Amino acid sequence: MIGLLGVLALPALASEGMWKPDQVSSMGEGLAEIGLEMSGEDLGNIDGPVLGAIVDLSHCSGAFVSADGLVATSYHCLGSALQFASREGENLFEQGFHARTRGEERPTGPSERVRLTIGMDDVTDDVLSGTGRLEGRSFFEKVQENSERLVSKCEDNEGVQCRIALGGQGAEYQLVKYREFKDVRIVYAPPRSVGYFGGGDDNWQWPRHSGDFAFLRVYAGEGNKAKTYHADNQPYKPSHHLAVSRRSVAESDFVMVAGYPRQTFRWRNAAELDYVQNEQYPRRVESARMVMEMLEEWAGKDASIAAKVGPKLLSTGNNLQYMEGTLDGFARTNLSEEKWAFEKDLEAWIQADKSRKDRYGTAIGRLNVLQAEMAGLAQHDEVMANLTRNSAMISAAIQIYTLAVESEKPNRKRREGYKNQDRPRIESVLDSRDAGYDWRVDRAMLRVALERALNLPSGVRPKELDTWFREQSKAPTMEEMLEEELTRLYENNDLADSERRRSLMDSTGWYLTHHGNPWFELAAALYPSMERNRRERQERNAELRALKPLYMQAVGAFVRAKKRANQAEAEFISDANGTLRVTVGTVKGYSPSDGMRALPQTSLQGILEKHGAYPYDAPKDLIASIEKGQWGSYGDERLGSISVNFVSDLDTSRGSSGSATMDANGNWVGLIFDGNYESMVSDWVYDERLTRSIHTDVSYVLWYLDAVAGAHGLLRELGKEPEFGEPTKAP
Repeated sequence: MIGLLGVLALPALASEGMWKPDQVSSMGEGLAEIGLEMSGEDLGNIDGPVLGAIVDLSHCSGAFVSADGLVATSYHCLGSALQFASREGENLFEQGFHARTRGEERPTGPSERVRLTIGMDDVTDDVLSGTGRLEGRSFFEKVQENSERLVSKCEDNEGVQCRIALGGQGAEYQLVKYREFKDVRIVYAPPRSVGYFGGGDDNWQWPRHSGDFAFLRVYAGEGNKAKTYHADNQPYKPSHHLAVSRRSVAESDFVMVAGYPRQTFRWRNAAELDYVQNEQYPRRVESARMVMEMLEEWAGKDASIAAKVGPKLLSTGNNLQYMEGTLDGFARTNLSEEKWAFEKDLEAWIQADKSRKDRYGTAIGRLNVLQAEMAGLAQHDEVMANLTRNSAMISAAIQIYTLAVESEKPNRKRREGYKNQDRPRIESVLDSRDAGYDWRVDRAMLRVALERALNLPSGVRPKELDTWFREQSKAPTMEEMLEEELTRLYENNDLADSERRRSLMDSTGWYLTHHGNPWFELAAALYPSMERNRRERQERNAELRALKPLYMQAVGAFVRAKKRANQAEAEFISDANGTLRVTVGTVKGYSPSDGMRALPQTSLQGILEKHGAYPYDAPKDLIASIEKGQWGSYGDERLGSISVNFVSDLDTSRGSSGSATMDANGNWVGLIFDGNYESMVSDWVYDERLTRSIHTDVSYVLWYLDAVAGAHGLLRELGKEPEFGEPTKAP
């Protein structure tokens, strides 16, 4: 296991590492030795043939795969988009969708975006300019001021959006430039019984047999410029798109993935790990289980409700399994003990040298104190998060009320996320709430969240919430008080109307709370508690922002000193932070336990073996096509069938879903969509023996489009002539 050290020599590359483009460009010799057939410079060039085709979907990744703006990604990444695109009587998440013409392609919704990175510049010196003698809040505010100035200057260019990405927990800063496309439309998605075959039972498991793929199209206005949705917009013409591979992968093949992994925590300190392991995740697991039970109960009552809550069920179940698997991984790897031992050695190394002692001082001890203080604030944050995460109405009310309060300040003094430039994003978020809203489910979820909040011990329970409820009702029991207030909230609820929500965005805080709307009365009652906690957290974060880079500098120097004797050159593997990354490795099975061997590929035969009751209810046309045994050029002679899914030792994380998997020449061979159970802890530590990423093989995608779905127009756009006749019915 090398995840705790995180320094790799070149050219002796291992599979650990989500590499930044500039690092990839310098890895030519090492990458060639493990199988790359294109140059490292071409691979690492963000305007080049590979990275120039890779896009960010906010919560997932994707890639351009045609000259007409076609984007390939994972089916499970389109839950909200399919929900939004569903019309009366439709459930596209369940049924799937096939636009046979461009005119039939449906918008993904107001909050869905596709982003293409066009620049990544190191601006660490600029961001930290003038902070040398500052501490705490003064340091934090100077960093914010410098960052806002850089972003504002960057966005002077028409059509370019920018953000500052934090790396090394504050040791480095990147100015990321991107084009954001708002006109995104659904082209194709398989039915749930293909795209999520096996459901939660197979999630985070191997072997898998899932057709987890889908296609979107990006549209642009005149001059190929990003524009909001308009009927006159035309398909965007990307500078680069990936070519489809003509063969399946095989064991030991070189593969790579480029995408936008959201966040890893491999350099978090031991105190933070212990908090997550012993407090945060156990609480979140309990909450997620409760939500799952409620959603499953409601989904079983009514088909229309099932259509509303389906994507939330998927995302909640996925997150629950992730946390449970991570907790199991912590226990399996003894990571906490390793972290504490590492920090003990680090502290001894610092104290052994006066210059190191003067430079790094008491960084480790102070960091541990701050982590304990932050943990005390986190439980309150989770109470508030449960309220807003599980009720669309209270979430909208708090967002609108906060916007009203912040809008009374000068723009530069407002909170991040509530400035003038953020208003279009807020409006799109508010609009997107309709697709998944059912008042009965929202009411039930809010009730449970409020009960949990009001039953917390004093000191954690938001006192303003407690006071407000008792002021609203003289009912003798908390249960009766809740019932009265929930009835008042959901009767004649004009906040459920999207037009009304938009109109309220220009209101003052006084107006919102003095016109008898109970939602804003509740939001105003919660606001002081949320603000107090936010300010306290911000104070500690300000000190952490100055302290964590110092800690990371000590870690980097210590690790490199340990490695220097036998590794002259080394690359420090930084944590993922939502920016464009590349990871390389091979198609490889693994041994999950003694005496067991997991093969690296699955085939169509496995679908037949699993086929049965939900969630293994493969559609009849798929089963019929498999039973015919006609594979065309998509077949794999070694398997005697079609390769469906495969595993690799690639280092990926949440956010990597939908990333294009490529071969040694940059050809598209698959889509990453999951990891094995043992990989769930890999956000904290990478284990090369057990960590595996799971991919949909492009051979299965092409065969399914051709032989089962009859999506021959889409197939031709991908550069492949159909081999099977037109289907007798639409999929």
